[in-house]
Amino acid sequence: MSTSIICPDCGGIVGATEKTPEGMPCTCFVGYQVKAPPAPNEEEEDPSATHLIDAPKPKGKICCMCGKDVSGKKRLRDSLGYWCMDCHRADQKKRKPQGIPCPRCGRIVKPETIVTEDNQKMCSKCYREVLDERRPGSKRFRSISFKAYDQQERIRLLILFGIFFALLLIILLKAMHLIGET
Repeated sequence: MSTSIICPDCGGIVGATEKTPEGMPCTCFVGYQVKAPPAPNEEEEDPSATHLIDAPKPKGKICCMCGKDVSGKKRLRDSLGYWCMDCHRADQKKRKPQGIPCPRCGRIVKPETIVTEDNQKMCSKCYREVLDERRPGSKRFRSISFKAYDQQERIRLLILFGIFFALLLIILLKAMHLIGET
């Protein structure tokens, strides 16, 4: 029966400093100082009992997408880590909406969703609006009657011409000295 404790995270032997027949040492705490358990008859700690497990030196700033070292170079950082500029541009291009703008409303849509109606190209949303306009009794897109507007404009125009002729008549009568002198 073995008295070794197996690490639940990495599967290594907890407290081991080198490979044993039971398995590899635990790598969860690489770089931390590990103290050897004191012997029962020891009162003081032996300075030689404390040692540092060999650990790989931490690397510099690495791109989280391609693994390129970006130390000393132009880079970006977010919650994932550092990004090199090439990976950032590729990600931006991938996130950009793909397609073409609708000639009528300007939304970005897939090219296969463009519909041609009455020699006009439009997206499916604009096409539904056109169909709604054509439907009889549609309240959303009711045609506007300009008859009352035109009649009101004619009345305003006649009033302005009347005022103009009245002022012109006053000016002529005053020039002929028929009015204004007492």
